[in-house]
Amino acid sequence: MRIVPLRLRSMCLIGCLFFLVIGCSPSAPGQSEETPVECQDQLDNDGDGKTDCADEACAGYDFCRNTPQTEDTATACQDKQDNDNDGNIDCDDASCMSFSFCIKEETSAAQCQDKQDNDNDGKIDCEDSDCLGFTFCATASKEETSAAQCQDKQDNDEDGKTDCDDEDCKGFTFCSTNAKVETSAVQCQDKLDNDSDGKIDCDDPDCKGFTFCTTVTVEDSPTLCQDTKDNDGDGKTDCDDLDCQVYTFCQKVEDTASLCQDKQDNDGDGKTDCEDSDCQGFTFCQKVEISPAQCQDTQDNDGDGKTDCDDPDCQAYVFCQKVENNANLCQDKKDNDNDGKIDCDDPECKVFTFCQGKVENTPSLCQDKQDNDGDGKTDCDDPDCSGYFFCQKVENTASLCQDKQDNDGDGKTDCDDIDCQGFTFCQNNLENSPALCQDKKDNDGDGKTDCDDSDCQGYFFCQKLENTASLCQDNQDNDGDGKTDCDDTDCQGFTFCIKVENNSSLCQDKKDNDGDGKTDCDDTDCQNFFFCSKVENSAATCSDKQDNDGDGKTDCDDPGCQVFTFCQQSTLESSLGACQDKKDNDGDGKTDCQDSDCWHWYFCGHYNGFPVQDAWGATWDGTPRPATTWKQASDTCKALGGRLPTATELHRNNTQTGQGSISTPRATEYLWTFITTYRLDRKVTVRLSDGNTSNQIETNNSQYRCIWPSADYATNSKGFDSYRCNGKPGDTCQKVGPFQNIDKIDRPKLDYAAAANECSFYGASLPNLRDWTTAIHNGLENGSDGWLWLAKAMYWHSGGHGAAQIRWKGKGTPRWYYYNSANFGSVTYTSNLRAFRCIGYNDLSQLTVPSTSTTCSGGCMKVDARRSTILIDKQDRGTANYRTAFDACRKLKADVPKMSEFTEALHMGLPGGTNQWNWTAESMYWYNGGYGHPNVRWTNNGTEDWSFNGWGTKASLAAYTTNNRNYRCIWRSKKPALPTCKTGEVMQWQSGKLACVAGAKGTSNGNATAEIIDDWGNAWDVIERQATTYSGAEAKCKSLGGRLPTASELYRGRASSDNTHKALGATTSTNYLWTTTPNYRTDNNEAVRVSDGATNHYNILSATRPFRCIWPAKKSDILHGANCYGPPGSECFQGADGLVMDKYDRPKVTAVGAYHDCRQEGGHVPTTREMTRLMHQALPNGTNRWLYMGEPMYWYNGGYGYSLARWTGAGTVSWDYTNTSNYGAVGYGYNKYNFRCVYTPYAD
Repeated sequence: MRIVPLRLRSMCLIGCLFFLVIGCSPSAPGQSEETPVECQDQLDNDGDGKTDCADEACAGYDFCRNTPQTEDTATACQDKQDNDNDGNIDCDDASCMSFSFCIKEETSAAQCQDKQDNDNDGKIDCEDSDCLGFTFCATASKEETSAAQCQDKQDNDEDGKTDCDDEDCKGFTFCSTNAKVETSAVQCQDKLDNDSDGKIDCDDPDCKGFTFCTTVTVEDSPTLCQDTKDNDGDGKTDCDDLDCQVYTFCQKVEDTASLCQDKQDNDGDGKTDCEDSDCQGFTFCQKVEISPAQCQDTQDNDGDGKTDCDDPDCQAYVFCQKVENNANLCQDKKDNDNDGKIDCDDPECKVFTFCQGKVENTPSLCQDKQDNDGDGKTDCDDPDCSGYFFCQKVENTASLCQDKQDNDGDGKTDCDDIDCQGFTFCQNNLENSPALCQDKKDNDGDGKTDCDDSDCQGYFFCQKLENTASLCQDNQDNDGDGKTDCDDTDCQGFTFCIKVENNSSLCQDKKDNDGDGKTDCDDTDCQNFFFCSKVENSAATCSDKQDNDGDGKTDCDDPGCQVFTFCQQSTLESSLGACQDKKDNDGDGKTDCQDSDCWHWYFCGHYNGFPVQDAWGATWDGTPRPATTWKQASDTCKALGGRLPTATELHRNNTQTGQGSISTPRATEYLWTFITTYRLDRKVTVRLSDGNTSNQIETNNSQYRCIWPSADYATNSKGFDSYRCNGKPGDTCQKVGPFQNIDKIDRPKLDYAAAANECSFYGASLPNLRDWTTAIHNGLENGSDGWLWLAKAMYWHSGGHGAAQIRWKGKGTPRWYYYNSANFGSVTYTSNLRAFRCIGYNDLSQLTVPSTSTTCSGGCMKVDARRSTILIDKQDRGTANYRTAFDACRKLKADVPKMSEFTEALHMGLPGGTNQWNWTAESMYWYNGGYGHPNVRWTNNGTEDWSFNGWGTKASLAAYTTNNRNYRCIWRSKKPALPTCKTGEVMQWQSGKLACVAGAKGTSNGNATAEIIDDWGNAWDVIERQATTYSGAEAKCKSLGGRLPTASELYRGRASSDNTHKALGATTSTNYLWTTTPNYRTDNNEAVRVSDGATNHYNILSATRPFRCIWPAKKSDILHGANCYGPPGSECFQGADGLVMDKYDRPKVTAVGAYHDCRQEGGHVPTTREMTRLMHQALPNGTNRWLYMGEPMYWYNGGYGYSLARWTGAGTVSWDYTNTSNYGAVGYGYNKYNFRCVYTPYAD
């Protein structure tokens, strides 16, 4: 203890009194921050915003010299302080996320052996599927050979020796007797400074991981949280302590099979077992009707209002076949074959004795008010009739439960009757069906009823419109905008509402028709008419025989007119005289106004009002034509050599978000297009004022404008090119790969069927996930952050059938992926309105169309109203399970169709629909473990309104691959054939075609730290370069004539025993090195270590890491040769159908990384269909690890991600996407999985 002299203490007291007298604040002694005490008291003593060692005044103290000013070291990331003042502490700070103690995953060797549930999925170490790829997790593999196994304090190979005592571990530096380390339990308790760092035992940071060196300040380990002790002295024990509540065993959940059947509210949400939404994914909690037992138990198991064989889900079973031809069926009082005749009324039953003579047992006899069988009882009073539905007093069907009557006499009506409460519309938590949205009830308890509820506003009957003749004359404000009838802008297109001054009669009647205070030619709306012009420089004013500009010269005598063709000497039929001389001046067989060259003359009356040309070169009616039915409008335009416009053509000319060059903001009338919606009797309508879309029944009347597309569109367009893409004038397309274009700007919001119809018209298709990902990763422009259609069928809980949707904002980035929490991906009903873009081949002449001589079932239907031509069977090929159907098509060099291909074919009228379910080739997940494929059906010929939905019985949820379904095959067009190259040559693009050019090994030209050539001809740095930021490493390699490698390139040079090819280093090369492979985080890239090829995706680009440069060999522009990953010289597996795929798995990365690396090699992530084709052709080297597939998936409780596939050894024809054989699964795009790349010769 230091003794302070009395005199000094007196001076201090006097000083303190002095400060109090002069009015200093109580904190006056802390107005500096420069003493050892002030620099360690965790206070900002001098008020400069900096605390302790962060204050420059403290920087001289020893204890501050090593204080991190950043938060990117192991110490700084575990000290519970915000060291870099960014508002994030420890593992919440992005700089810390690369440390293992901050990573919530279970994918490394260490994590898979630490006896902890690192990723909180309820499974520990080898119980977790993420760990199954490690040899120590395989029952057949017991070894102690890796760095992790030699330091895990376990006897992994059961030879009685642990870690460095095991001979297998002697080669590691940390096991050397000469190594100066202090890392083992013995070294950390021997009271020696073993590594000469001046720190002994538990004072050495290397020993901090041992329990005996740990001072417990928190209760945050599985052991401490289950020992019934208050380890950190906060008065709370185990799971009552907040520090423990991150562990699974402390979480109150109700999400396992046992917890969901124990009749207890385990998670405290007030709901027990199957009432809890967390349990509803389990089979025993699901309301389904799909098994033989469920389809014969006389119950409505799935609550859709249909029982047993009446339910579409059951109709594939033999016992549900609809016939009425045996004694039982002819007496069961049912119309078994749906011919409208029951039992003895059915001709097929007439042969039975009981259908002859005096009986009262048919629907007609039981409703004729006569006693037909002489038993004194008539109709429903007769017991023989009691079985018919019209004689039963029940209330158990959708119609009976909504008719506001007590049908079964129990005193309860509709949804108040217990028999009705299984129907969705009787459940209180939903208001999302046509019935619920029109029942005048608040079904979901949100205080809003029917169309006032946002859940209902997608239905056409909820659209508050005031745009028909009747609505615009009923003295009501129908759309709630405060304006009634003709005061509403939506009505002002009707003749009886017109307050405009924009046609020749209104502009010459000496009245102020539009109330703007200006009459006739004084009104700016009239000044386009030639009789209002004070100029003579237009086609109209130069042909009206008047001196319009008062210069004494008329028509072609006026210098302002002499630029027109008709004012020049010509033999063509375009001049004023030639168009009125009743001669065919240009020899095209058409005279005067019959010839399109004359249509610009007012006296031909071809255009309504006057012609106007938009920015894309199309000619339009200058003013809308009078309202009429859709057919009359279409016929009128066709007769004039034009047509009705598409929704896009009208939308891009709107005055708010479009060019606005053909109309004004007052053009609020909805105009006809020729695009059919998801309802066959309705066409899309668009208004030019703001581009809004709606739809109208074809037999109703709407105004319209005819369009005459530019001549270039018809004569110069070779495919989906600049004439057909949607974008700004002159800048409409963005390339996707070498062959395809995609729209640069969104098209208008339409339902899925209408969007598909519009793309088909332009010879294009809606994009799939690969299309979207490739385009967005390549910087697709003008992302509106609005949802757009993605061509993939989706199913979600509670009977949701629809399609996927995606979005992005601004310019696309290479880190986009399908995931909902990033708000990039979702699902929705196909009847909802979404914007969309189309994609197609820029030159169809490059593709080879399949031969019509192909052996189709029932003949071939050619489907060419899409991005590439396909042929499809005209009739079903019978029934088979999926793998049998798939292989049958494959052997015919064909495929099972995807849902999008079926949709396009059905829109073109695909014949032979039998109302039986057909297989599609897309993967789908449903309920708790349902893996399979969606099914489709239709009757007779397909129609333009078809889309994947559940309520039109057009689409089935899905079927297991073992089920039997009908199927059809399709034959697809092919891309340009690949050239045949010699050994040592590679394929590269030259003048728009692939050509064979000489290959060459990579060379650093002496710039490598020491050069090594790998087995694929790439030159590398042998020695790692000094750690730097990503941009620094990238710039350094570029300056040396090389580049940074991809994750795949580093991975195949790993030193671990599973790689039989030349390694780039040793098993001790454990530093994670920079790669160009991105992940889903905006500022992170993958890093790979050479020792074992492990990846780490928590690598902030501004952090520092060592790196190696690569000088790659000259390689192909498509997945071919050394671009594949496989044995040198035989890298690719090629199927008989031309599909090419890697022979080896690539490293574990996120979905973003997989798409990136495949794209760099000229390939893509495979779809389920492509994977199945190659698997049936013995795809080699299956590792039983999950691989990414390129299809979006949704699973219960908001799971958005990708389908996964795996197999062992060589693929077989028994492989299909199913969980029962453990071949298929689903996973989030931010998870790390292996992958392979594929190239297909087929056009999409």
